[in-house]
Amino acid sequence: MMKKTYTLEEMALQKQAIKKALSENQAGIRLKLDALFTPPPAETKMQGWMNNASRLFAVYDGVMTGYKFMRAFGWIFGKRKKQK
Repeated sequence: MMKKTYTLEEMALQKQAIKKALSENQAGIRLKLDALFTPPPAETKMQGWMNNASRLFAVYDGVMTGYKFMRAFGWIFGKRKKQK
């Protein structure tokens, strides 16, 4: 079985193709994340308030969930000793 030899030019072309594909993938991922997490633009002042309230509730919910997990699994992290 013969091994294929690569030239520097072939490797440079492959590297450019991979970089191009990577940047296209990153752009696609950014668009999808924006579509998922960006709230729809508010048309009225009331919709703007509701968007802000929804965002505030999501932050509160995340903080409380983290707090509950820390309390439930606090034994993993251990207790800190108080310094005298």
